[in-house]
Amino acid sequence: MAKTKQQKVAEQTKEKLGDIHEEEKKQTRLETATQKEMRELKAQLKKIIRVHKYSLIEHPARLLSFQFMIGLARGVGSFIGATLVIGALIFILSALGFTDILQSFEDLRRI
Repeated sequence: MAKTKQQKVAEQTKEKLGDIHEEEKKQTRLETATQKEMRELKAQLKKIIRVHKYSLIEHPARLLSFQFMIGLARGVGSFIGATLVIGALIFILSALGFTDILQSFEDLRRI
């Protein structure tokens, strides 16, 4: 008996759904493997951080120098950032015609 057009379409749809279901299974397996790898990496990273903290605690000179370098970097970064912000503000104010305000600051500096 010949298949009708509807039966052919139904079979093709079932095949496509089967293929989609297989793809979903593969994707789930990949996600599970990725999640497992991420958990392992997270555990390894925690171990590395713990070892690094203990090595700093055991050597106070290393801890002090490390903290000094962090403070120095923050200070330099703050200085550069503030300089850029103030420079941009002065540029904008001078472009808008607020030169009288800027001139008063200049007069104060000369005193």
